[in-house]
Amino acid sequence: MQSNPTNFKEFSSYLRSSSLHLDILCLQEVSHFRSQSTLTESQVRSFSFAFPNCSLVVSKHCAIICLNSRYSLVDTEVLLDERCLVASVVDASSNVLCKVANIYGPAQSFDRPSFISDFLSLSVWSDVFNTPWMVMGDFNIHLHSLSTSRQADVAPFVHWLRTHFVNCHPDGLATFPKSNTCIDYIFGHSSLAPRLTNSQLLYMPSRWTDHSLLTVEMLPATASIGPGSWRFNPTLLDDKEFVALLNATVSLFFSGAVGGGSKGVNTSQGGSGDSESTVARWESFKLLLKCCAQKYTRSMKARFKNKVFTLQLERIRALSTSVSGVETRNAIDQTDRVSTATGDAEQQVRQLEVLIENQIQKETSQNMLRSATRWLEQGERSNKYFYRSIKVRESQQTIQSLKCSTTGDILVEAAAINREAQGFYQRLYTPDAVDAEAIDTLLGNVPTDVRLSSLDGDMLMELPTRDVLLSLLTHAPKSKSPGLDGLPFELYQYLAGVSTDFS
Repeated sequence: MQSNPTNFKEFSSYLRSSSLHLDILCLQEVSHFRSQSTLTESQVRSFSFAFPNCSLVVSKHCAIICLNSRYSLVDTEVLLDERCLVASVVDASSNVLCKVANIYGPAQSFDRPSFISDFLSLSVWSDVFNTPWMVMGDFNIHLHSLSTSRQADVAPFVHWLRTHFVNCHPDGLATFPKSNTCIDYIFGHSSLAPRLTNSQLLYMPSRWTDHSLLTVEMLPATASIGPGSWRFNPTLLDDKEFVALLNATVSLFFSGAVGGGSKGVNTSQGGSGDSESTVARWESFKLLLKCCAQKYTRSMKARFKNKVFTLQLERIRALSTSVSGVETRNAIDQTDRVSTATGDAEQQVRQLEVLIENQIQKETSQNMLRSATRWLEQGERSNKYFYRSIKVRESQQTIQSLKCSTTGDILVEAAAINREAQGFYQRLYTPDAVDAEAIDTLLGNVPTDVRLSSLDGDMLMELPTRDVLLSLLTHAPKSKSPGLDGLPFELYQYLAGVSTDFS
């Protein structure tokens, strides 16, 4: 950075601007008081005026500034003649997002060996194996030069970086234009590698600085929740090919050809039947329906594209025929023949257009049905309002850290948080042991005049009749499933109407 006050004011204003949208800013060569042992309070205060209302730590060589009010810097340390600053970045709930080390290496090569040795010996690196560190700064070393990186004093530092970190700017583009070398770096801990993205090297006006600005984005930590719950798409019931497959599958199940099905699956008439075998057959039937739908839809998108593409080609051919006419050999009246062929082609065009519209409308309906699910499960982009709303809701619902119930340690890894939460809810919802004697005493003191008669008890306990079930199906809500299997009421309504075995 340049020491001119006007330039520094302009530069700091630009660094705070929304065009860069920086959260954490690390600067080197921040003052011309490097000959002092440390900065005075007035000098620190003067520097902080350039970054008002920001959490920061500054030394005579470098600074770490938190520009986002949602975060703050804690556990700050100034090390190695103030050439190294470390800090923990925490959110409003005091959850540690990462630790940052900002380095300004000595420019003179004869000072380098002792600095690197002291740096690697710092106690803060004792937890480097399992702590999300971000190491960055002006190293004053061109690590992309083999002759430099293999030097005896530099090689241990390079090995340490490669062991624990990933280079966010691996291309080695020049960050110091004067010498056309790369001496500025951002390294992220290996555990953060999947979350580090969109690294950029930005040129800055030469009146502000003689270095480039390096940036990288760190995505928030989120637990993997898998692909989400499967749901049967009710629009499949409008697909003739799927309906034919469904009917054949159901028929084979009840005939006993697949799935172990047999007559008598329905016990709604109050038949005795073995309850366990009935439940098992019912679960097998639902699993078969799910597999049938999944098997059909697995290549549905490819089939749809091929079908629409084929229909579009046929329409183009038909359009060409309707425009130019068709000449046929051995025609008695050539004019009438061409006119008839042209009329047939125009009719074919209209028929093909109807088919194309139906196919496209079908996919559109499916996409609209899935849209909300896809936003949440697949991370697709919605419009700006919904994106912001979902992001805020996710940040409010996501647990960033949790205290371990056995050791008292603060858990920040998603897997450890999931294990702790799972154990908590298992303990919470595990039923307490009941007092059988107290239950018997309670039941033994129920007055006889408030008990149900045997007839009423039998009526309440008997299985629902076929007519009751069919009546319930007719009043069932749309696009809802009665269970966790994802099979909606529309499917059961369809089966009740076409399959006598099912109903």
